[in-house]
Amino acid sequence: MLVILLSDFKCGKCQEKELRRLDSLTSILAPYGVHILGLTTKYKKGFTARQKKNAKIKLPIYWINDDTFNNLSFSSEYPQILYIVDSIIISAFKPITMDDEFSENYYKHLIPMITGSL
Repeated sequence: MLVILLSDFKCGKCQEKELRRLDSLTSILAPYGVHILGLTTKYKKGFTARQKKNAKIKLPIYWINDDTFNNLSFSSEYPQILYIVDSIIISAFKPITMDDEFSENYYKHLIPMITGSL
């Protein structure tokens, strides 16, 4: 499962782009049993829902309580992407604002790790 933590972020357009990229990965990773979903806090759910609608993202996004969200989070910047297998975080990633190449490189390594096509 890939979990995306959504809350306060420096660049809304950057987060939307990252969400679009993850949304497009759904069809690539689904045959490998990988589900992608977003998590946000109750406080941010309205904003995140508008962002999802405006960006035409199909990715499911749920809200959870602040304590659980904060326990999953490894930084104060968002989005954060967690690759979780059997309740264990295998990989964690925080995109760098305005550095799309960094994100592309992360996915170039993550997809083969998930699909076993190293």
